[in-house]
Amino acid sequence: MWEAEAGVTVPPGCVIHHVDWVKTHNVIENLVCVTVAEHERIHNTPGGKEFGEKLKKERGLSCPPGLV
Repeated sequence: MWEAEAGVTVPPGCVIHHVDWVKTHNVIENLVCVTVAEHERIHNTPGGKEFGEKLKKERGLSCPPGLV
């Protein structure tokens, strides 16, 4: 779904993160392209959920800078 909306494929080293952490909530407003390192930070550090929300607000449908 994200690829169709963004018009690009997910770059190598990136994943699509569900901002609300619900894997079945596949609406574009809930999806953001992040690097594997960012995804690890989102899921494994205090404040990670807020970091994911911040990335969504900053990027929208864009990939992480410098990857496309």
